[in-house]
Amino acid sequence: MSPTSDVTPTASDTASPFDTIVDAEKRRAHAAFEALNRSEIQEKLRAERAWFGGVVYWNPADQDIAELKSELRRIADTGFNLVRFHTCEPVPTGPGRFDFARTDDWMAAAAEVGIAVVLHVGLGQPDDATIEAAGLDRERFELSWFDDERSRDCLASWMEPVLTRYREHPTLFGYELMGEPSPGLADIDNPADRARFAAWLEARYGTVDALNTAWTLYPRAGQPLLRAFSDAADVLLAGVRAGTRITGVHRAKINYGAARDMVRYLTDRMLSRVTAMRDVFKRFDDRHAVLLGSHQLFANQSALRWDTMRYARLGDVHFSSIHMSWHFEQVDGEIDRPVYMQARLTRDAFKNGFTSCYETTGGAVQYSGGYGNAMTPGLMRRLIMSYIAAGNLSVAFWTWNHRPGFWEAGEYGLTTLSGRVAPWGEEAGKVCRALGRYADELWAASGETHVALLESWDTDAIYLLEPERHDTQDGHGEFSRGTQMQAIRARIGAARALVDAQIPFEYIAPDELRAGIAARYPVIYCPHV
Repeated sequence: MSPTSDVTPTASDTASPFDTIVDAEKRRAHAAFEALNRSEIQEKLRAERAWFGGVVYWNPADQDIAELKSELRRIADTGFNLVRFHTCEPVPTGPGRFDFARTDDWMAAAAEVGIAVVLHVGLGQPDDATIEAAGLDRERFELSWFDDERSRDCLASWMEPVLTRYREHPTLFGYELMGEPSPGLADIDNPADRARFAAWLEARYGTVDALNTAWTLYPRAGQPLLRAFSDAADVLLAGVRAGTRITGVHRAKINYGAARDMVRYLTDRMLSRVTAMRDVFKRFDDRHAVLLGSHQLFANQSALRWDTMRYARLGDVHFSSIHMSWHFEQVDGEIDRPVYMQARLTRDAFKNGFTSCYETTGGAVQYSGGYGNAMTPGLMRRLIMSYIAAGNLSVAFWTWNHRPGFWEAGEYGLTTLSGRVAPWGEEAGKVCRALGRYADELWAASGETHVALLESWDTDAIYLLEPERHDTQDGHGEFSRGTQMQAIRARIGAARALVDAQIPFEYIAPDELRAGIAARYPVIYCPHV
């Protein structure tokens, strides 16, 4: 076409082969993204346009059933359609046997009122009698990866009576299998772990030479660090002991690789245990949701032997605890933007799956946790809107009624000390009713993400080993202080800038990139990787 031609160019005239390649890559990335976390139960939840606005009902004491029904009706009338029962677990009476009287009564009361239930009944925590009947002891059970037949049989004998009793119950939404995990064990100084760690390293590296290369930053000819995989525990434990902070300061030429592998090994054990609990659960009930919970989403995950971006994908619902008093140490108690960030992490750890900001601050807190907080209807509305804006389809609160004594006494309640529904409780109920009205639209909603922020477990594990600098000691405690927070601070800062500029973003994990979703994002930010 000549420069003087008055013919309008067509798309085919202006398109380049590069444009075609980019478009094809984007289509493949979108398909890979849509395939993440696809499952039969997710399709069921999507088809039902499932949602909930829920509360914890807390009463470990004996209670008149008529009074319980009255309180459940009040919860429903306020605007909530789901209740979490934490204090009606069946009472074990022997291996494989339970007294279900209290649980039966509470479930029947909820069914009569017409409110859904999530049961929190310790399904992954068999008692000593059940463990002993399986031929195990408590120490061996706690160290197990749950990948052996005996451990799984122990879990099955504990779970089966509960799951088979309630799997046809009309009011059951699902079970909380794990919430707010505790920090995992910090060392491998026991016979079972020593042997298992050696096998884990062999599977990971293949040869002792490869392991020596990974662990020895300054090799010396003829003096390998290890001569066999079975040497690994002794070499590692010479510098890292239980009860001491994992660090690379004094033995940097060894500890960077060795301690990182120990932390990954212990994290993999946690993931293996949860996977096994889920698999055993599904033997007896494959219709109801397995809920898995996270918390401390701004903490260095490797320091706690967690990996939330993998753990979240093991269940059917990923939820988070987001408490103003406990979970914002890293931002000096700031709320609005950081709440949105943690709500996004809740959702983005389980992309396309059902997620919920499920254990969130229900009321005022004065003493419990690192920060106190007031509560008002306006603050409650802002919090819930952040949870929903981040892409979570459901919300829930800790708690409907405050604990009557001891820990957290008089705090967190959606009701007042006199038992009336608090103004912020009424506001939460109003928003939850709206959540139900707009459930179809929320399920159908999608956005164009402009930036991805990489959550890198390996990066955080390496910074866990960095020598501490005086200018990084500005945190208030173990969850916010030191070089372990360096990459996390960068991610928080980047997220803050994106929120302020109203640029849509989401968090991604390395294995999601390996699944082929990278071309979906114009920008991927990888701080300190």
